[in-house]
Order: sequence, then structure tokens, then C-alpha cells
Amino acid sequence: MHLIAIHSKWYTLVDNSMKELGRIVYTDDSLTNAAIRTSIVMEIACIEHGHWEIRDEAKKVRGSIKIHRTNAMRIKQTGQRKPYLFQKTSGWNTRFEVMGAENEELVGYVPRINWETQTHDLILHLNEDFAAICQPLLILQGLHCTLVALSMMNGGKVPIQLNV
Repeated sequence: MHLIAIHSKWYTLVDNSMKELGRIVYTDDSLTNAAIRTSIVMEIACIEHGHWEIRDEAKKVRGSIKIHRTNAMRIKQTGQRKPYLFQKTSGWNTRFEVMGAENEELVGYVPRINWETQTHDLILHLNEDFAAICQPLLILQGLHCTLVALSMMNGGKVPIQLNV
């Protein structure tokens, strides 16, 4: 699978034969709301600072993404007991990953700047041992987390509530 940046608000997930598996299209530059299309169409809606819900066409909540004070994001999907953990790895290379219930890496995202589209191209690393878990919806939710994290790192809006 590969991610293709059409422009800064539109990313497409394709398989090796370039067949589209899903896409995420943002409605604004602040990454607060988006449409996700996999086998069905869903939306990502920011419901409060640092908290998004994923809803299907009937407006039923299918999952959520929430930023936690540990600088990680939790991806919850309806019907699953444990959330996925999204985090940035340390070291020289910027790399983001979605971790499973047992702290195993499921999906890795390595960004490269694309000056032509004024966005990031993302190299996708899938753990073949967990291919059944790595569905397009999870990959696109992890992509959303990656784009929010990159935006914050590059001076964009920080969607976190802080208690002082």
C-alpha cells in the first residue's frame, strides 16, 4: 500500500496496482474536519480541542481520536476493547507509528517534504505480521494523527487543552 498526497488537504491510499483503497479529504487548512472514504464514507469531526470523532453516513460514532498529555494520540474504534496508540519515535529521523494493544508497531509513517504540492509525502511501513488489523480506516486515522502532529511541529495550531 502507498499514500499519495494530491495536495495539502487530500491524501489517497492505494494498493500496489494503484487501485484506490481509501482517501481522506480535509475541509479546511486547520485539519479539524475531513471526509474519509474507504468501503463507506465517514467524516472526522473535531468535537473539542484535541478530540475528533469518526462518524458514518448515519452519524453513528465509529471511533475517536484523542490527544493525551503524554504527547501521544489514542485511536479507538467501535467494538474494540483496547485503543491503538499513535506516537512519534525519537531519534534523528522523524517517524510516526500506530501501536497495537501489545505495544507492537502496526503502521509506520515517514514524512518527506513535497515542495511541488506544498505538503508531505508519506512513506508507509506496514507490519506484515498484522496485515489483517491494518485496514484502510486504521491507516487513514493514523494519517490524520500524523498530519496533525506535523502541523503542530511546523508552527500550526496546537489542538490541545491545557489545564494551568
